[in-house]
Amino acid sequence: MQNDTRIIRAEPRASAGWNGGDIDTALTLMREGMVWDGRLPSKSSRSHFVEHGYAVRADGYQALTGRGVLAMLHPRYWAIWFCVWRRLGHNPFVSAKTCPDVRP
Repeated sequence: MQNDTRIIRAEPRASAGWNGGDIDTALTLMREGMVWDGRLPSKSSRSHFVEHGYAVRADGYQALTGRGVLAMLHPRYWAIWFCVWRRLGHNPFVSAKTCPDVRP
């Protein structure tokens, strides 16, 4: 596999062509800010983000950097966020804890 430095890596074996762990981890970090290790969907995705400067990690917590936030909002990923919005039924960038219309 080639060295992919984008925040969401391509995954040829996935049906959508994107790494699902990267998507879930990036959305978790975007929605919740500082996230404890135990709440992360993918530790390998977290390591990828930290290695390429998209996130920082300290004392078992991590958060997106400015570079990570800008990468998340890049037009290249808008189709992914739209699909997530359609699946969830609410804005993927808003935490479920603060979104009153989330279905249980």
